[in-house]
Amino acid sequence: MNFSTSYSANEFINAGDVHKATKHPYLTNSSGELIDKNGAVIDYNDIGSLPGISYKYGGPRDMRSRIFVTLIVRTMLEISSITITSNKCFKTGYTTNNALNISGANDKSDYGISVANNHTLSPVMKNGAVDRSNISLNLGTELFKGFKIRSTTQVVYTKNNLDPSLGAAGGYGYGKGNSLEALMVFTAS
Repeated sequence: MNFSTSYSANEFINAGDVHKATKHPYLTNSSGELIDKNGAVIDYNDIGSLPGISYKYGGPRDMRSRIFVTLIVRTMLEISSITITSNKCFKTGYTTNNALNISGANDKSDYGISVANNHTLSPVMKNGAVDRSNISLNLGTELFKGFKIRSTTQVVYTKNNLDPSLGAAGGYGYGKGNSLEALMVFTAS
């Protein structure tokens, strides 16, 4: 019998010259803070958006470009400016792993049973967690000399509530593959 457990705390480290993005199409004041068209400083709302954001040069002309630019700026402003927005974007993410393995044998048979659980809390704010549990069973027996039969079974359960808009797997189009037909269905929607 073997039992193991581990626990870790995961944090983003700002090492080096990581700073607020300076190359973007948005209006800023002399301190480099984002401002709306009236000059008022804007900040993230409770869902991580920047309401009232204004463009220096008129902004994108269609919604697809706007979504693309928003994703780029969200990445530049939230990920690249760790020192400035770390309390708004990141938190400590925790991971726990537990595993129990039991095995044994006699002259004609052997067995192995494993049970494991992993819980990972995302270090990105409001991004959820992943829980994965699995059970494995491996049974073998010698029916007669030189003839063994073996059964290996595994059951896995995963609960993933990470947000696809924050980089997690899932959302519309996930799992559709990379075929041209899937691409056409995905982009036509």
